[in-house]
Amino acid sequence: MKKIVIIDDEYFFRQALIKYVRSFKDEFTVVGDAGNGKLGIELIEQYHPEIILIDISMPQMTGFDVISYIQKQALQTRFIIISGYDKFEYAQKAIQMGVQDFLLKPVTVESLHKSLRQTSERIDQEVKKDQNLEVLDKKKAKLSKLYETFCSITVCKKR
Repeated sequence: MKKIVIIDDEYFFRQALIKYVRSFKDEFTVVGDAGNGKLGIELIEQYHPEIILIDISMPQMTGFDVISYIQKQALQTRFIIISGYDKFEYAQKAIQMGVQDFLLKPVTVESLHKSLRQTSERIDQEVKKDQNLEVLDKKKAKLSKLYETFCSITVCKKR
């Protein structure tokens, strides 16, 4: 189950997103929601969610400010922007920042679920890739030790 934090200054929209996410049952859980970027950062640092649903235009800190701050902290999380602004510059900046998706308000349950599932699948693929690399590193270390042992018993030609 993937943990989600929702950051949006519109209270009723946040409540709607929470309701939507709860309808997805065992796939996702909302661990917190915030009405501004500063409170959102506190939740992110406290709960380490895999996915953040975030608005762009908010008081105190923009969504882009939050994304930039969290990326500098090297926390492993993915962002989905949900915004009422359809400016090309916002979408372009989101892409440059590595945001997973950019949804326009009003968002539908279906589009939110599709975006969350795609993001979740990417996370799972990266975790699997990291696990495979870890296994390969362990095998490489074992082979290296076997080679050293073999060379200590026999005469190995140096390259």
